[in-house]
Amino acid sequence: MAHIVIYQARSAKHHNELSRFFGGGEVPTGVGVDHYCLIVQGVALADPRGADALAAMRSYFNVDSIVTTRRLVEMRKNYFVPPEYELHAPLPGEHPYDTFSSGFSLSTDALEAGWLVQTQHERVLVLQAANKELKLGANQDLVVVIEFHAKGLEEDVKKLRAELESLKNQRRGLEGEVEVLCSSLDRARDDRARLDGDVLSLIEAASLLEVELKAEEPKAVATYKASRGFESGLEKMG
Repeated sequence: MAHIVIYQARSAKHHNELSRFFGGGEVPTGVGVDHYCLIVQGVALADPRGADALAAMRSYFNVDSIVTTRRLVEMRKNYFVPPEYELHAPLPGEHPYDTFSSGFSLSTDALEAGWLVQTQHERVLVLQAANKELKLGANQDLVVVIEFHAKGLEEDVKKLRAELESLKNQRRGLEGEVEVLCSSLDRARDDRARLDGDVLSLIEAASLLEVELKAEEPKAVATYKASRGFESGLEKMG
C-alpha cells in the first residue's frame, strides 16, 4: 500500500502546486483556510516529479506543522484520496524524517535530495543571471566596437565627400576651359572661312588678269614692233 504524509500548507495555491506533481486534484470549492499537502512516500529519487515535489515541499511548506489524526477522515473526503493510499499525520513534535508507527518515513537522504535540488536550482538561477550579465557585457563591448567602426566609416565618408567636391570643382574648371577653347575654335573657323573667301577672290582676279593679258599680248607686240625702239634695236643687231 502506498503511504501519504499530511502537511499543512500555507494556501490552496501551494497545495495545488504540490498536488499536481503526483496527479492529485485541486482544492475543492468551499474548503476552509486549512489546506493540506499530500506527499507520497516511496517516490524514486530518480523520478523528476518526485525530486520536484521534495524541492517544492521544502520551499513552500512548514515541515514541522502538525495535523491531528481526527482530521484525516475529513481530508480523505475533501481531497478524494483513493482508499489504496494510507494517510499518516505526524504526532506532536515529530518531523518528516522520523519513523512513523507503520515503519515508513521520509528519509534524511530524501530531504537532502530535495535541498540539493533546490540548491542546484538556485545555482542555476545565479548562473543564468551571470550569463545574462555576460551577454549584456558582450553586447556592450560589441556596441563599442560597432561605434568605433562607425566613427571610422564616418571619417572615410567625410574624406570621400571632400574628394568628390574637389573633383566637382576640377570638372567645373575643365568645363570652363573647354568653353574657352570652343569659342577660340569657332573664331578660328570664322577666320579660316574669311581667308578662304579672300583666297578665292584672289584666284578669280588672277584668272581674269591672265585672260586680259593674253588678250592684250598681240596688241602689245604689234605696238612694240611699230615703235622706234624696236627698229633701232634691229639696226643695232645688224
